Parts: sequence; structure tokens; C-alpha cells
Amino acid sequence: MTFESEARTLARKDYLSGKVNIVNYPTVERYVNEWWEERYLHLVQETSTMTARSEVYKALDSERDYQDHRWAGYAGLDGKHESATDRTLDEFILYMEEYLRKAREASVSGDEAESLNAVRKVTALGVGCMERLGAPQREGYER
Repeated sequence: MTFESEARTLARKDYLSGKVNIVNYPTVERYVNEWWEERYLHLVQETSTMTARSEVYKALDSERDYQDHRWAGYAGLDGKHESATDRTLDEFILYMEEYLRKAREASVSGDEAESLNAVRKVTALGVGCMERLGAPQREGYER
């Protein structure tokens, strides 16, 4: 196996596993495959910009509002009406796993926008879970 093909194989494995960042592959010139070069440059650009935390929380808040609205009046298996937070821990985890699967599929296929939409849904489901079942604080960390 040549260095270039080995590098592509490792880069693809890292990308699919979510481990890719600019530290993993510091020299774009080593990649002979044009797609990997474009993807690498795109990743470098992605890591150089961040969304403000306030904007992230705003997106999560709007998703939580949507989830509450979407599930309002939903009749569960027992016929009772539920809201987005009337779920068990197991139900929240199952919903989150399903949307994480969708996020990974979209990411692997190159649809970053759809992947981030699914991540927003997963994160908001986690918020809903903690609203319903409790929000344990991280122990041993103080700001």
C-alpha cells in the first residue's frame, strides 16, 4: 500500500468515526485524492469559525418550543395526552439514538446541514429529558 492510499484510508476511517480535525492531518499536500483535499480544506474552515453560545441556546430553545408544540395533544399508548417532556428516560434515549443515527448518516453522505439539524434535535431532546427528570450538575468542576 502506498503512503497516499494509506493516508486516504486512515483519513476516511477518522472522518467516519468523527475524529477528524486539523491536528490529525497537518499537510494537505500529502493527499492525492482531490475529494480528500477539498474535504480537508472545508474542515479547516469549519474549525476556524464558531457559533456564539447564545445562538446555540437560541436554536435549542426554538427546537424545544417546536417539540412541545409538536407533541402537544399526542395520545400515548395508554390514551393519555402527553407533552414533549412526558416521556420516560428510556424513551428519551431511544429518540436521541434515532436522531444520532440520522445525524451520522447525513454527515457521512456529506449533508452537513441535515446532520446539524439532527444534532439540534438530539440536544434539545436531552434538554427536555433533563427538564422532566432532573439536571444533575457536574461534580468537581467550578468556574
